[in-house]
Amino acid sequence: WQDYFTMQSLEGGRYYEVYLQRYSDKLVLITEFFNTSTTISQAERGAQYLDYFRMLREEESIGAAFSLAVNSQGGYEAITWVDDENEGIASLLGARNF
Repeated sequence: WQDYFTMQSLEGGRYYEVYLQRYSDKLVLITEFFNTSTTISQAERGAQYLDYFRMLREEESIGAAFSLAVNSQGGYEAITWVDDENEGIASLLGARNF
């Protein structure tokens, strides 16, 4: 997805619902998710990920969800969880209350 609205859309962040319908008797694992925008802040990206995890907690058939890319040696800084000060998304999600 690219923003909060596409995160909520079936074509974006909620595409897993297609698999929940197709494999209704199976536990579904989301092996990779992330906001592909390179223009949003770490705070905004982190807030979206926090909302995404909250949304997934309501889905009984979701077993796990993994995001791309926690850290990077270079070239992917816009989508990583950790910034130069070792904060960013990781700090925000680490402080969650669920």
